[in-house]
Amino acid sequence: MKTKVLLMTDVDNLGQVGDVVEVAAGYARNYLLPSGLASVPTPEAMRAAAKVREQLAKERELRRAALRTLAERLAGTSITIAAAANEEGHLYGSVSARDIVAKLAEAGHADVQPSQVRMEHALRQVGEYTVVMHLGEDIDAEVKVTVVRSQDQVTETQEAESAESDGTADEQPTQNP
Repeated sequence: MKTKVLLMTDVDNLGQVGDVVEVAAGYARNYLLPSGLASVPTPEAMRAAAKVREQLAKERELRRAALRTLAERLAGTSITIAAAANEEGHLYGSVSARDIVAKLAEAGHADVQPSQVRMEHALRQVGEYTVVMHLGEDIDAEVKVTVVRSQDQVTETQEAESAESDGTADEQPTQNP
């Protein structure tokens, strides 16, 4: 059995404020109505929802404008992340969405959240990647992420190689009895 309800807030996969939707009676009775997400579609409630809808439409448009501005700022951004890796370029760990967001914050883009980073999997190889930032609704931006071997590791490797070439790497200190 279906029943009609008036949505008082945006409900994912159902509708937006002011929409009259048809849902299962149990869903309306047990969840939507008690939690204040919906109400019975009376004329008075419809007028109140229309006012709320107009106000939210203005707020949504302001938010979309801010997201478009952020997308334009992010569009040409390129960041470099140093990570521990072996000689072949395989990372000992991985570069995740949190690492990318932290590096973007250092670059002056503190308003990006890890949930907005779209990657199929964490980056586990040294190289250049294009990462999509899904900022909201249909607003996306691409960021170039370069993963490099950390400088400490490169320095240690160079020191070890130079020690080996000098012949001092395998020498053990001798103790005099």
